[in-house]
Amino acid sequence: RTMETADLEEMPATLEADCVYVQMKKQYRVSRYIRAQWFVSQIGKTIQPKQPKQQTEGEISGEVEVLSAIPRVCPAGWCPERAHEFTYLVTPATKVTFLAKKYRFVFCLDLSASVATVDIRSETLLFDEVLSTLSRCIEKLVMPFYVPGSCLVFQPEIYVTVIAYIPHYTPAVQQVLIQGWPLTLDNWTLFQTHVEAGLREICIVLAEATAGVAELHDQLRLQSEKLTGGLFEEGEEQAAPTSLVNMAPSDVSTLGMLKYGMLALQLLPENSSAGIVVITDGVISLPNGLQLESLLGNLRSGTVACSFLQLGGRYHAKCCLGYVPYDDLMRFIAKATFGAFLDNCLSLGNRTTEPEAVNIFHRALLFWSFQEESINGRLELATDVEPQYKFFAEGSSAFNKQCQSSVKPMRKKNSEGTLATSLSSVLSCKLREGYALRSISTSKGELEIKLVLPWKFDVNLEYVVMVPWPASNKRESPSGDSQQKQRPGCKFEVYVEASYDFLHDVTCENFKSNKARSPHRILVTQQYWNTLKNISSNDQLLVHLHSFNQNPVYYSVPENFRNGVPLFNLLHSGGSSGHLVPSSTVRNNSAQAPFVAFWKPVCMLDVNIWQRWVHVHRISLLLEHDLPLPRHLQQPNSSGRYDPVQCRQALNRLATLLRDRSSFVLAEGHAYITFLYGGDGDKPVSFYVTRVTYKAPCMVIRFAFLGGTPGDERNAIVKELTDQILSLELSKRLAKDSGSDSGSCLRLPKPRTYQKASCCILFRKPLERILIRHEKMPRDVLSMTAAVPDSVVLLGHQRISGTPTTRKGATGGAPAGAAVDPTSQLSRYLHHRRWVWTVQRLVNVPLPLHAVTRILKTLAKMRLEEGFHFAHSSSGILNMALEIEMKNTVTADLSDSSLLPCVVQYVLFPPHSNTSIRESLSDDEDNEVETAEADGELQLVTECWVEPQCGVVVNCPVSCSYLEGKQYTDIPKALFEKDFECLSSLITLEHLNLSCVKPELPCPSAHSQRLPPTPPVTPALGPQLSLGARSTPDVTFVQTLSLPQPVAPEPTVGLIPFCFSIIKLLSKCQQTEILLSTFVQELTPTELDNCGGHAGLGLNGRPAPE
Repeated sequence: RTMETADLEEMPATLEADCVYVQMKKQYRVSRYIRAQWFVSQIGKTIQPKQPKQQTEGEISGEVEVLSAIPRVCPAGWCPERAHEFTYLVTPATKVTFLAKKYRFVFCLDLSASVATVDIRSETLLFDEVLSTLSRCIEKLVMPFYVPGSCLVFQPEIYVTVIAYIPHYTPAVQQVLIQGWPLTLDNWTLFQTHVEAGLREICIVLAEATAGVAELHDQLRLQSEKLTGGLFEEGEEQAAPTSLVNMAPSDVSTLGMLKYGMLALQLLPENSSAGIVVITDGVISLPNGLQLESLLGNLRSGTVACSFLQLGGRYHAKCCLGYVPYDDLMRFIAKATFGAFLDNCLSLGNRTTEPEAVNIFHRALLFWSFQEESINGRLELATDVEPQYKFFAEGSSAFNKQCQSSVKPMRKKNSEGTLATSLSSVLSCKLREGYALRSISTSKGELEIKLVLPWKFDVNLEYVVMVPWPASNKRESPSGDSQQKQRPGCKFEVYVEASYDFLHDVTCENFKSNKARSPHRILVTQQYWNTLKNISSNDQLLVHLHSFNQNPVYYSVPENFRNGVPLFNLLHSGGSSGHLVPSSTVRNNSAQAPFVAFWKPVCMLDVNIWQRWVHVHRISLLLEHDLPLPRHLQQPNSSGRYDPVQCRQALNRLATLLRDRSSFVLAEGHAYITFLYGGDGDKPVSFYVTRVTYKAPCMVIRFAFLGGTPGDERNAIVKELTDQILSLELSKRLAKDSGSDSGSCLRLPKPRTYQKASCCILFRKPLERILIRHEKMPRDVLSMTAAVPDSVVLLGHQRISGTPTTRKGATGGAPAGAAVDPTSQLSRYLHHRRWVWTVQRLVNVPLPLHAVTRILKTLAKMRLEEGFHFAHSSSGILNMALEIEMKNTVTADLSDSSLLPCVVQYVLFPPHSNTSIRESLSDDEDNEVETAEADGELQLVTECWVEPQCGVVVNCPVSCSYLEGKQYTDIPKALFEKDFECLSSLITLEHLNLSCVKPELPCPSAHSQRLPPTPPVTPALGPQLSLGARSTPDVTFVQTLSLPQPVAPEPTVGLIPFCFSIIKLLSKCQQTEILLSTFVQELTPTELDNCGGHAGLGLNGRPAPE
């Protein structure tokens, strides 16, 4: 007994855990609900970390694993080396920090005009601090570190993209410096070198553009001083001219920068923790509250933590004019998205001298928590924090006590009620909406959880959930219901925390009809009440979804719908969007009304916001096209229209598969419902929705699982269905060749023709996000800037005037409210080249249209043989896409996991006639129908768009082996060389055929003709000056003055001259042996006279044409 008592005394006692560090599974991303559910389930229980050797060996058995724990009060024998010997009690006050094995970060470098400010404190330009701040952050971030409270060394995989954002509406500068760089200790210096080289190129372009604008401005000023035409004009007519540099306003540029960051995150490896790091001087803003709410919604739905690294110092009395950093906005966005805020970054990182200790950048970017106390702590990590900027962080108790007497927000109850659902479903929904966990308390047999949502700078929405505690030990199903007959409910209360002035303004003053108010205050008030209304509607939909198995009427599928008959029909009214109409079977049977009424909200749920209620998975596909291809695919018919690419066979096979796998069809070709059953009984425990978004031939299939479905089960279902989709095949059969030159269809080569082909081609990257969609021929083929629709311009005017607008489906690349085409926005991200080919020697000698179409068909056949697939077609413009694998050359990892996909797009335009510069730039060009028979030289236009993925191409098919080992910048050059060889031979052949038909035409020369004059392309400059508000002398001066053209590193548009070469054609011709003499006697004119001037011979002795 004495020995047993001694052993019990030596065993460590259970310690109360102050901080717990948890590692998440690497195979797939663990949802926020799983993280919160793990913490709530561990309250009142003990945990014990594994030994460091056991943690490093093998994979995690569950979705999360405890790495270490730090006790609230450390006993005498506790140390990190012995921490795993202790057990720890998890309490409601325990702080949980989550670590991931894989991260993806997008660093957005704000290169707006304000970074040219001189920082008088550090005696440097803020532009020079951009690279220094990025290097300091990367250097500290890549360092391995000990997990606090243990001796386990943690070093995750980090993939980085760097975007140098320039707020100009121009595609001239490649803003993506690096994409998908795997950051390690061995290559971070090489990474810094690449970024520095990219910034140096951008500096050259900006310097040239700025110098040209300054010179033009001086010339205009000198000329206006010499002229007297504007002396007697009115003041309104003498207003300042439009800015010579078409620069986006600060509010639009900030929104666009963050949207570029979200687009870049989607192109990085998935199943990783995402973050956007903005390096800026703080001179930023946002258009209005609606745009800010939409931006935060997009960041929260993707679990993207937005952090800010501020350049320079804060505002002081001797700052440059206009240099006022918006610290409040940066702190608010960081807090609302669970990010961090760091200022004075150049002095950070020196506080830690140990090589493997946690530094400030580790805590800011790698540590993640949904608890408000931890989030506020990441806003105050910097050393230079002044008291007036601590309003948003409650980590300092001394400051809170000081401010409670002066500034104390009011707490007003807005609503309360009861939800007929479980606590897990409520937590799942609220965490997806962006709520943070404020506190957890247990008293009087109740568990009270307080959640807080930052809504404005000084306005918080608090959501309090109360459930009985302790809960039942019976297992809950993924739908949130217990196996008991009675379904427990949750009581909730909604509070608003704000100042008295704000609450008085949005409540009392809002109902005074006679009081004049500013449009901005009216907009904020409307947004406030809409937010409170959305809280109630979101809760109702949550209860609606999780109650599907409480009534047998909701999950008992009627007999007539079990055979694939859809519940609704999707009717398209002229556009891509449509409205739901109940099928004829539903309209004729009133007994099915409850079943229809329950599933109609599910079918109408917007895919842009449904991540608040469900777990979303997605796959991107391209459908195989039908054969034969339409005759008027690249050649217009008699009415000037083109036929699109059809994929009916692949679409029918895919729809059949989805219909057979589903429990019933919600909308044919649009939505399918599949029930998930447990181990006992026929009652479903959960369901998932399969939503299809299709615009031929590109398709996106989204899977929406009910909140609470385990991650391994979800990923297994998605993988199984993906394998079944990829196994679908169809047999390709071609029509017989008619032998005509025009051809009725474009035929593929025999290896692809008479073999079974896959119906669907899987793309690992989100192709629909970066797909180039040209709806019509560009106005100016020598400029990559596309036409701006009037509706987009109107949206920009509404934004400036403050008129509330409703935004729908904002793309990831276009700033809201900016009058910029999405293709122009993608041109600033994707590496692209355009080639304009001249296919005729003289303007008065045109090629037949069928001959030019035959050349285009040959180019399309080449790309199809190389593995490209049709991705979009409109107005005769074909976009073909190919996903290739790229190997990182900056790491020593030789596994398949290091291979990253890269999307290559090839665009073919229909025959284009370059009539004149004036016509191409006319305002009423949209009403004109341009054909290849118009006057002017005939041109072919091709494009290549490549995702700027880091690495070199590997594992290429034999058909496109010429891409092997090339970087993304070399891919357009390789395609151009293939196209040049093909077009040179075909153009030569067509002109030889034309010469045979019309012998009177002169033979084309092998030399290229002189390039025609083209309008100056000034990518870094804006449009011409507005001539409406200028006097007549100024108009004449502007029209005669040539704008300076900045020198870009490499032109994005190339004008290829007429390429006629018989020598290149000879190698591709069939060899023929001639068994007769080919020499012809040359006769002089005198000998011809002696011969009597034979009418059958010409001057050169050859037979004269009849």
